[in-house]
Amino acid sequence: MSTYESGNAWDAQVAASLPPQRRVPTGDSVTDREVQAGAGAQSLIDADLVLTWLSRVHMSKVVTRIQGWRAEDRAASGAAPGGRKAHIDDTVILVIALILVIENSTVRVRDMGRVLEARLTPEAREVLGISHLYDGKYRDWYFLAFRALHRLIDTFDGWNRKRWASMTYAERTEWEKNLDLDHVDKMRARGEWFTNALIEMTLMQQSRKWRRKRTALSVDQTTMRAGSQQSRWARDRYTKQELPMQNEYTGKEVDKPVLELEADLFPRKKSRKNRDPAAEGGTIKASDWEMVFMANIIIDVREDPDADKEGAPPQLIRAASLGTPNKRTGEHTIALVDSLLDRGYDITRLVFDRGYSQLTTENFHQPLADRNIDVVKDYKGGKHGSQLGISNGVGGAPFADDRFFCAGTPKHLLETGKNFDDGTITEEQHRKELLQREDYELHLHDRAKDGSKMRFACPALGPSPTVDCPLRELHFKAKPSEEADRPQIYERDMPQLADENRVCCQNTITVKASDNVKNRQKLRWHSKEWWRTYRVGRNAMESLNDTVKDDIELDKSSHRPMRGMAAQQFAFALLMVATNMKRIIEFEHQLYILDKRTQEGRPPQRRKQKHELLQRRRDRLGRSNYKANPDPVKLVPLQRT
Repeated sequence: MSTYESGNAWDAQVAASLPPQRRVPTGDSVTDREVQAGAGAQSLIDADLVLTWLSRVHMSKVVTRIQGWRAEDRAASGAAPGGRKAHIDDTVILVIALILVIENSTVRVRDMGRVLEARLTPEAREVLGISHLYDGKYRDWYFLAFRALHRLIDTFDGWNRKRWASMTYAERTEWEKNLDLDHVDKMRARGEWFTNALIEMTLMQQSRKWRRKRTALSVDQTTMRAGSQQSRWARDRYTKQELPMQNEYTGKEVDKPVLELEADLFPRKKSRKNRDPAAEGGTIKASDWEMVFMANIIIDVREDPDADKEGAPPQLIRAASLGTPNKRTGEHTIALVDSLLDRGYDITRLVFDRGYSQLTTENFHQPLADRNIDVVKDYKGGKHGSQLGISNGVGGAPFADDRFFCAGTPKHLLETGKNFDDGTITEEQHRKELLQREDYELHLHDRAKDGSKMRFACPALGPSPTVDCPLRELHFKAKPSEEADRPQIYERDMPQLADENRVCCQNTITVKASDNVKNRQKLRWHSKEWWRTYRVGRNAMESLNDTVKDDIELDKSSHRPMRGMAAQQFAFALLMVATNMKRIIEFEHQLYILDKRTQEGRPPQRRKQKHELLQRRRDRLGRSNYKANPDPVKLVPLQRT
């Protein structure tokens, strides 16, 4: 007998000796479990796992709220209460869906049906209260899962599209014209509450010593690819209206069915400056754009950007919602902030990038100021609509970048941010001018508790002046000008009628919360503290974006083949739960491993001491080019001698 044959014979003997439930067939057949469950995950889901997630679903209180929404909708429609009890209720389908996403499975009705049919142990069925359904009769488990899932989703589906068939342009415009937008907003708010209730449930899974309500936050958007890539017609750049096409030969209008009405086109390359397809004008290059939903995510970040991160708890998603690209970005963020405030959070600061800095004052910046939330942000530069440089001041005090300054501040100091963004000065010169400019900054005298107004004082006043001004008398406690290292305000830098400016003739000037609110922020822009805080917030956010894209596969639309914003909001909520739970579990797992190793006398060795700086290889070799104004590099063919 050959070695190969003897190996097969040994395998057959071992297989025959196994208990019946573990026996492996030796022929060309598959097991009964594989036949019943279908292709995919085969592992059984036991009662302990079901009971764990059942308690978490009850903790979130989403099922109670969903039942209330359903009763409210039935009453509004005039339908009588009651009806036949569902075979698979909201709790059961939600528990199964959560278990699937945690094990990296898909948000597919097919997989939920497979779990119901073949993957639940008898004890797990008993825990879920569905053991009576396994009476030997044939049941279409896919249909039961489909009905249960969409019955849940319908409670926050504002578009109420029961049949997800595509519509032509004429049908679509007529249907959208008749939409009740107030009802759409109401249902959208329900979907966001559902998502954030599940997220808050995950935060309660942390150990009590790691939970906190006072935290710094960072916000950003990331794309969630739509299942269908059939987009609308190209839109007029001014009116934003679609431009339907007709057959040149027949003269008949061409149908343009769209399956994902709430999704929209977004550039595939993140570096693309123009992110609105309507602004392109005319035909766009299809390969540069894709149909997506836009995920709005807020995470917590380190309160102290310089603190040691070793042993620190994971940075988790605190609030999230789903929307349409280029629409309601500010409103989505404010709604998430309100959700956090309603849950009792004390927000110490909110970090965001230039995209948010350009949002309108009415829909974003002013609401943040009204809620007394400090922000840390960067500004848009460039020739068109730059936020840098001198802008409207108050009481004769010019406003530059993010602060109010003395009326006699040299102009080149006021415009150092704009000059650096334009590349006319070096980074070293920019930092030097920023340091010089601090002396001319108005001093914050006091601030109302509700943040409605602030009072600023001239920098030449008080016992600790930072400048000497010919219009101001030096305080008797101040250090004499000859002994102090203070800049002198020269008359050539003073504006005309300086003595009539309130900032030059009054002790303080009052600034309202609405004055220059779009540019004001907590930390002095481009200071060392600003750089550390901003980078920590932005790096944490980008790291999370990579996690949800690569590990959670947020962009893999084939894992969630459902149509409509409400269905995608449901899938999105589950994926956010999976993101938080995996971070929490991995953190606790690492603590467990560390404790085991320490007990056995094998603690891990540090790669570097706390005071040492471990550079990346790209930084050591000078290959990193992450600068605001990098040195120009021109590559030419290598000349060999």
